[in-house]
Amino acid sequence: MTTTESKYIRQIDFATFNADRKRFNQRLVDRSNSDIMSCAINYVRTPPNGGTPGGEHFHDYDQFMFLISGKMMVKIDGDVYPVGPGTLMIFPAGVPHHFWNLDEETIHITVMAPAPDPEKPRATQIGSQG
Repeated sequence: MTTTESKYIRQIDFATFNADRKRFNQRLVDRSNSDIMSCAINYVRTPPNGGTPGGEHFHDYDQFMFLISGKMMVKIDGDVYPVGPGTLMIFPAGVPHHFWNLDEETIHITVMAPAPDPEKPRATQIGSQG
């Protein structure tokens, strides 16, 4: 059965996802492609030896990451945790965090709530505060 993408149905763009082995980030739901204002959801593939672009940072919104496949290390508020598939990571607004993987790619879903304001930077890098 083939699903057609619509206002209510979203599919991963596997043609783009599989085109190369670079970081892939597909915005499944956000203010730019839906009427949803309460959250934003991304599907992300990070290649081996990759991680959070820009390193340690924090947000003005809550963020949740659910690891679908692969293993990664995640630093949250100064503590480092090894995580594997089936793990939910919770990053409250204002809490510094970042992740990295070692020798395998990872795939995760990110949920941001409330949906980030498109007029503001999504993250504040640690060390870049006034």
